[in-house]
Amino acid sequence: MLAQSTFRRCRLSCSTVPITATHSPESSRAKFSAVQWKWNGDNRFSSTTASPLTPADRIHILGIGNLGCLYAYALATKPEPPPITLLFHRIKMATDWEKVGQSIELSIKGKGYVSNSYDSEIIKTPSLDNGGKCLDPPIKNLIVATKAVDAADALALIRHRLSPSSNILFLQNGIGTPEEVSARNFKDPATRPNYLAAVTSHGVFSQGPFRSVFSGRGNVFISKLPAKAATQSPSNSHSNYLIKQICNTPLLNATRISPQKFILHQFEKVVINAVINPLTAILDCRNGKLFDHIEVVVVVRALITEASNVLLSLPELRSLDLTEEEEEYLLFRFSPESLERRVQLAACKTKRNTSSMLQDVRSHRTTEIDYINGYIVMNGKDLGIDVTTHEKIMELVNERKMITVDEILDVFDMKIE
Repeated sequence: MLAQSTFRRCRLSCSTVPITATHSPESSRAKFSAVQWKWNGDNRFSSTTASPLTPADRIHILGIGNLGCLYAYALATKPEPPPITLLFHRIKMATDWEKVGQSIELSIKGKGYVSNSYDSEIIKTPSLDNGGKCLDPPIKNLIVATKAVDAADALALIRHRLSPSSNILFLQNGIGTPEEVSARNFKDPATRPNYLAAVTSHGVFSQGPFRSVFSGRGNVFISKLPAKAATQSPSNSHSNYLIKQICNTPLLNATRISPQKFILHQFEKVVINAVINPLTAILDCRNGKLFDHIEVVVVVRALITEASNVLLSLPELRSLDLTEEEEEYLLFRFSPESLERRVQLAACKTKRNTSSMLQDVRSHRTTEIDYINGYIVMNGKDLGIDVTTHEKIMELVNERKMITVDEILDVFDMKIE
């Protein structure tokens, strides 16, 4: 049984947090389908083709926003990279791709590095022969990097090219995307591809279509889905190829972990996103500004305390078979104090970033808040736990309301104690 822990009150400042050095791409420069590779000196890659690759080695990427660009660039510029196809589910994406010279640029420490080692494809209506058989090539390895709200619809366009031996890696913020994809696209578990998921803590923000800034060195944790979500094809041995490709990509700094450990990282990431994303969206500020004002810190702590109460009460954690020592560690890891430290570290590592939610609000796009704070609210209500701060911030984001630091305590009906 997990008990709640005491939250020691303390104010943290970004100025006290060390920033991890970013990774230089110079140790992993290559062009796809190449083992022998060299640097041209003009921020582009060239190579000589080595051993041939099979269609099963190809990795398709659906959704080329910040994370999609990071993963595509990292995979394409590693030694012995796989062939990569970018899938465009909107015509505008293909138009933008042509405008940037069919290349992805990742800026690191103020310098832009460009890779054009990609095939691309506009998703279209399935091609059928006279007998009604699909002529479109199958997809064996798929990275889904769309927004959570777009994932199920985008996957519906290529569902006919996926099979139980296919692998789908989900990169979305929040929790619930694989379940939604299954409910809408793969209702029969026998037809369902193998599901993987990754938690990414690298700092990346956009400078335009296919142009991203790598602003903070983090890591990637990748896993087959936890048992709760993995109502999928019984055989998932095919997923090892995609996992190895991700883990052998230096820039991603990825580690494969067990589903049990993965869900803990996923919960931590949900809390980080549930604080940083909506607060920066309503305050119209960069991530690093959240700990500059005690008024904002009061709301930060309210969000974290509610999230901690919910997470420590979830069946996914309470049902774990833990030793007394492991239970104590879990209580510490998801205590408000520990979660605040993680939120602060993330905010400071990405202090120059404009959060994805603020970018969505500014661009009048649908946000992912229902998959982030909405997850906490849904479970809090089911468990009878107070989640009023998360409900309020969801209301503000969904109504596209922006406030000032001077207004925040009144808006949330809080005060400094």
